[in-house]
Amino acid sequence: MSDYQYLFSPIKLGKVELRNRVVFLPHLTMYGTRAGLESEYSHNYYAERAKGGAGLIIHGCNCSHPMGHLINVEVSAYDEENIPLYRKTVDMVHEHGAKIFGQLTFGGAQVVQWHPLLLWAPSNIPDHITKVGMVPKAMEIEDIRSVQKGFVQSALNMLKAGFDGVELKMAHDGLIRQFLSGYYNKRTDEYGGSFENRTRFALETIEAVRAAIGPDIPLGIRLVLDEFLADGFGLDYFIDVAKVLAATGKIDYISPSNASYLSYNLCAPTMFHPQGFAVGMIAQMKAAVDIPVFAFGRINDPVMAEKILADGQADLIAMARPMLCEPEWVNKAKAGKEDEIRKCVACNQGCITRCFEGLPIRCIQNPAGGREGKLGIGTVTVPDKKKRVMVIGGGPAGLKVAEVAAKRGHKVTLYEKGTQLGGQVNLAMIPPSRNEFGEIVRHLSIVSQKYGVDVKLQTEVTADMVLAEKPDAVVIATGSTPTAAPFAFDNQTKVYSVAELLSQKPNLGSKVVIFDDDLHWQSAGAALYVLEQGCELEVITTGFFFGKDLDFVDLLNTYPVFGENKVKITPASGIVEVSGRKVTVAGGFTPHQTIIENVDTVIYATRNMPNEDLYFALKGKVAELHRIGDCVATRKVEHAIREGELLGREL
Repeated sequence: MSDYQYLFSPIKLGKVELRNRVVFLPHLTMYGTRAGLESEYSHNYYAERAKGGAGLIIHGCNCSHPMGHLINVEVSAYDEENIPLYRKTVDMVHEHGAKIFGQLTFGGAQVVQWHPLLLWAPSNIPDHITKVGMVPKAMEIEDIRSVQKGFVQSALNMLKAGFDGVELKMAHDGLIRQFLSGYYNKRTDEYGGSFENRTRFALETIEAVRAAIGPDIPLGIRLVLDEFLADGFGLDYFIDVAKVLAATGKIDYISPSNASYLSYNLCAPTMFHPQGFAVGMIAQMKAAVDIPVFAFGRINDPVMAEKILADGQADLIAMARPMLCEPEWVNKAKAGKEDEIRKCVACNQGCITRCFEGLPIRCIQNPAGGREGKLGIGTVTVPDKKKRVMVIGGGPAGLKVAEVAAKRGHKVTLYEKGTQLGGQVNLAMIPPSRNEFGEIVRHLSIVSQKYGVDVKLQTEVTADMVLAEKPDAVVIATGSTPTAAPFAFDNQTKVYSVAELLSQKPNLGSKVVIFDDDLHWQSAGAALYVLEQGCELEVITTGFFFGKDLDFVDLLNTYPVFGENKVKITPASGIVEVSGRKVTVAGGFTPHQTIIENVDTVIYATRNMPNEDLYFALKGKVAELHRIGDCVATRKVEHAIREGELLGREL
């Protein structure tokens, strides 16, 4: 066991003792039913993190009132039908030694994939990220009282279900924070205008819930640090809020959050922001109150977590995405297996993006995320017959299938024609702010070696080699190759695919045009790389806007960089030809062609084509032949890893 003096020591929140200082943060999962009921997916999801060693699980974003749903599958805490369903989740969490609190919220002006007839909010201020085409109703006093009764009833329902504590959300979303906010709260009555009035709703709700649940049940709040809004409030203001709420003596901890949906890149930050980016702010809030304060914000390394606690910057370490990615984060750290922890890369592709699309959250690295009942801890089986398995291709798909097959006991040899494992991930991690993407390959390489995969680099496999080897099973994972430029060009302007740009790193000259038919990170990463070289950049995209398939958090990070560098974007367009350092563009919501002059380099981001020749050369000649990943059809790393997981379990 590694020596973590603070991280794995017990702590009390109120009268409830936790076995360690690691908290699984509440968040939208999209695992509820359309009737607002807790589901089997939720039971397994929360139990998995308890099984993985977390000290406290906080069951997230439970709706406290019929008018307050954030999403159409949000679990309705106010509905007594959920009591026995909650109880199953609670019992499964308790079975593995963790405590579980229930978080209560009310969406207010903010909704996610939800189209109610009416929104209730402090004022008639819409949320422009999640708006549904309506301005919310400014709540009347009777509405306020109704919502407060909903919080009370919901808290009581949770206690009947066996939850160990209750948390009120005043964070990046939710009605209580909107009452505290200068952006959302424009009221002129007793609930707005002054600091005292803006805090009234929070104080009254805390008072009502505490009176209902009694003095012995832990009651916490999740409180925003800084709204990062032009008309919102910052850290100093919310530290004052924390002081006032803590001074009541009615709350047992503060779990900080950050930002708002309008500044969500500072709430669920991507690789643009460093790990532990919010710790300095959290330490200031902790210094201002005398109750436990959680640390959050891209903390996925146990050594960093231990230092935060040792330095007195926080009392507990809280995480959501890192434990979605690695449910056994605690167990592996305690066992001294830190190098085997699958670390979240903050890509937001499987979690945040899917959530705002109204889909159940997933993780690109962890196929078991949301599928714990079938793919979770302890579900890998031993095959009846151990096989000699030949995996050809060392990208994410090949590495994953090799790992899982070897874990089951097969003898696996993996062949990679290049000098390193990783496939296209090695290119994806080159652009600015994308280096952590390489964690995917680091983890897969480590665990594959742990299970005994024999890796042979710089070995290009032919059909004759496979037939001579006579393996029991062959897996083709040979990836894909960029297509040729989709336009004619002469030799006066340099033309590269994104793969060529990132692998060759050529001299680009002073003016660059990117043709974007990818609509995702291939073109976005290329654009950031080009800007880092100091080039003037113009983008021609086939989408209605640049980054159409990026999640809005990445757009919130990328577009300011484009603005600072005065990048011109022409949407819904294509390149006709490149000739004489001139780029001819067609489209752009106009029937006319335009010319971009004095162009030194053109980069094109298009769809790759599968490398399928070896597969078809072996088809019908090998008894058990499979192909996975991009050599089937070009997609994202999430699909490659999931296919590797599923096939590894079938071999």
